[in-house]
Amino acid sequence: MATSSSTTDTGPSNPTVLKRHCAFCLKQSSGLMKCGGCKKRAYCSTKCQKLDWGTSGQCHRIWCKLDCCEEDIDWKFQEVPGKGLRLVALRDISPLTRIIVERGYTWDEARNNPLLAHLKPPNESLEKKFENNSTQMESYPLREKLAGSVFFNISRINHSCEPNSDAWKVDNNSVLYSKCLIRKGEEICFSFRHLTLITWTKLPPVLFLHYNSLMLQANWSIFCPKDCVCQTSNYLEVATETQKLKIEIVESGRDGNFDQMLHACKEFLALSKSQPRLLGIEKTIIGVLQRAYTRNWKVTVYNSRRHKENCRHSHCNLQ
Repeated sequence: MATSSSTTDTGPSNPTVLKRHCAFCLKQSSGLMKCGGCKKRAYCSTKCQKLDWGTSGQCHRIWCKLDCCEEDIDWKFQEVPGKGLRLVALRDISPLTRIIVERGYTWDEARNNPLLAHLKPPNESLEKKFENNSTQMESYPLREKLAGSVFFNISRINHSCEPNSDAWKVDNNSVLYSKCLIRKGEEICFSFRHLTLITWTKLPPVLFLHYNSLMLQANWSIFCPKDCVCQTSNYLEVATETQKLKIEIVESGRDGNFDQMLHACKEFLALSKSQPRLLGIEKTIIGVLQRAYTRNWKVTVYNSRRHKENCRHSHCNLQ
């Protein structure tokens, strides 16, 4: 395990102590230790570091050597007057950067954790809070009661129909990554709509979007204004076509049909450039591949880094 050192920053005349949140228990205090490997992840005790190093936490022994953002250094939650809690970038965050990597907790693990009580919706039971924030969306809208996992940091992020981040699961972890350049001071949001499931659900797309909007209203009291991007006539059409292209890219690449994969990448590029408000702008084939694979096949940098180290293919060593 990487050794720990103090995060205390002592100036020449004015000693100052940096307040950090423990990466495992999320408690805030001053003078926390930090991982001796990445020099960023902070812990309030050796016990928390050991738990986080293994499968009880993030499994930091895997993520330690990878470039991941950390709380209080790259991002933080802060109260905005009249708007409530917001996740805010503390620096410019480039596209496809891992913002948060955290372990999920099942109902049996989360029910006794005091952090569960702070999740939305307010004034609801712990069971309701868990169900609203759990990630068991594969069978959505037909969900099993108290199934899936809850991620305490990611669950506190606000919804946007024009998100600048997205999340995918890697084993029992959830990885929040930036979809575009996020400027310092900008709020980090992702979509609760789960539009990536449009091609998997048995509901017709129009009914699915309607059901999805009702879910936002009932579970989080989110009512999109008339000028919201989701109210545009081609929103559903573009979202559905985007997901079909991503799946085509992944499946054709998996089957070795690289001409078809390249064709789908070019179609995605053209769609992205024609719909920047809905999709953001991808400028390269590599960007399209990264976006399609990270979201749909769960091929993360965590896996590709290992592959790159052991592979002699020239395309696997692209920076």
